[in-house]
Amino acid sequence: MNHPSIMRLAVLLAFLVARPVLAGGDVVAHAPWIEEGPPNTSVLAGYVDMENTSNTPRRLVAVKSPLVDEIMIHVTEVKNGVASMRHVDGLDLPAKGHIVFKPGGYHLMLMGVHGPLKAGDQVPLEFEFANGEQMRVNAEVRKSGSASPR
Repeated sequence: MNHPSIMRLAVLLAFLVARPVLAGGDVVAHAPWIEEGPPNTSVLAGYVDMENTSNTPRRLVAVKSPLVDEIMIHVTEVKNGVASMRHVDGLDLPAKGHIVFKPGGYHLMLMGVHGPLKAGDQVPLEFEFANGEQMRVNAEVRKSGSASPR
């Protein structure tokens, strides 16, 4: 079926899905993604580039998803050549600044994943900020070793 209005709708939807998502018009999530894991894993890692376009700092305090029991903010630290992860209760997003969640740095630990997630799946995430703002995004599941497009 090659109807012009259907094609326009498909292009519009692709454009909307590709655009960053705003929280209160101030926080933008660029290219959120989750690394695909082995078929029976219940723990995955998630990444995103968060940008604060306002003159007011924000504090990220929680992340939730209906497909996951718990999501924690972690940071990877290397001490004496040994890498370890540490839980972070919250994370400050500076005014006119950004934080990059990436492998080897800050990342989201998704624990208690409900069922296997495969490359191409979309995972709804809700970011919560200390001022009460919330931001909902869909994170694409990608194969291990995928780089963020940004």
